[in-house]
Amino acid sequence: MKGLLEALFYVVMVLWSAEEIFTAFYTGYVMWKKIFENEDDISVEKGYKWFFMGASMAIGGWAGSVALGDLMENVLSFFNAYQTKTFNDSDGNMSNEAMIYDLFYHTMEVAAFVMAASLISAGTHYVGYVVLNLEYVIDFNDVDEASGN
Repeated sequence: MKGLLEALFYVVMVLWSAEEIFTAFYTGYVMWKKIFENEDDISVEKGYKWFFMGASMAIGGWAGSVALGDLMENVLSFFNAYQTKTFNDSDGNMSNEAMIYDLFYHTMEVAAFVMAASLISAGTHYVGYVVLNLEYVIDFNDVDEASGN
């Protein structure tokens, strides 16, 4: 059971990382598309605006990833060092009750860290998308362009 839970926590972090990578690539795509469409109207001031908003979005994604990297080290060391079947219940029988309590607290820790890291990353991307007036992935409908046709 301990290994299954460790794998579950690991999969959650990998999926979060995949979402971050997708967001970074999609943001680069829509930024490049917007710059290319307005190529005749790019000034030095707009160039700096695009540069600094892109850099702030990248730093926000990096900060969230660093926070989750530290969390993963904590969670994996918790599972690796945890001794199962060492708690005796009131009848003197071995029980997993302690692991259930510990797992609940670590689940809450992971949920809080993922929420905080997501807010850092999503917040910087949201501000960048609003300031640069970029197209959200929900509004993406360039099927022909995405397929290469």
